[in-house]
Amino acid sequence: MKQWDAFTALTNEIHEAMAQMGPIAHGLAVLVANTDPTDPAQVAIPINAMRAGVELKKRAEELLERFEVMAKICTGEKRRPDESLMEFVERFCTMEDAEISGAMAKNGVRLVGRYR
Repeated sequence: MKQWDAFTALTNEIHEAMAQMGPIAHGLAVLVANTDPTDPAQVAIPINAMRAGVELKKRAEELLERFEVMAKICTGEKRRPDESLMEFVERFCTMEDAEISGAMAKNGVRLVGRYR
């Protein structure tokens, strides 16, 4: 049950982060687009926006790496040698609910109270 709770908590964290990252990235793009490159007071805005974008990317990669580990623990599903992390997540997300639940049950993850 702990594994399932951790997996659920991680997927919830990913959804929350995605909901926050979209508007932040959009805001950074708008900020940079409205910057006057001839104004010395605004020179640092694109640089700082790029730094913030890099931090967003790092956070997203960290969440996906944690998802990969949790998916492997719970379902035994592994990334293929030629597969990127994003491709793995996309492939995992296309799996049927019954297939994921079956793999979890096979790996000893109890889905008590969980309806799929």
